[in-house]
Amino acid sequence: MASRTDLLAPCTLDFFVFFLHIQEWWATYELRQIESLRLPTFLFVLLYPINLFILARILFPLAQPESEFDLKVFYYASYRKFFIWASTLPLLSIVNNVFVTDHPLYSQTGQIVIFIGLLFMASRKNMAERVHQIAAALLFGIVLIILGSCGMRH
Repeated sequence: MASRTDLLAPCTLDFFVFFLHIQEWWATYELRQIESLRLPTFLFVLLYPINLFILARILFPLAQPESEFDLKVFYYASYRKFFIWASTLPLLSIVNNVFVTDHPLYSQTGQIVIFIGLLFMASRKNMAERVHQIAAALLFGIVLIILGSCGMRH
């Protein structure tokens, strides 16, 4: 049976993906201001929520009645897949920010740093549990920073 600290990384990543779903919904809502949205642009924008769905599917296995499930074992068996898919999110975000919403490339530094961090996590086969906990804490910190900065945009 896993202890509370054993479940810190998988549970924090669950929360992170849930938060990204909400953030994506909010960002997509802002697209209503674009007067003419072409189909290729719309399909590109849909890649982000589709990727979030895949991430949620990687984190949450199919329910298997009559079988025991250990979230810690499942997480450590699939964390590389999760971080590989998660590393595409900052790339999609950069392309969207630069080409769809006209943000300058130099303002995408945070996205690039997150991309590198996620790729680092995906590239490591055997990492100490502590590294996963630190990565989860950093991602949770990013959520808090984003939430804190949302109130300052007036």
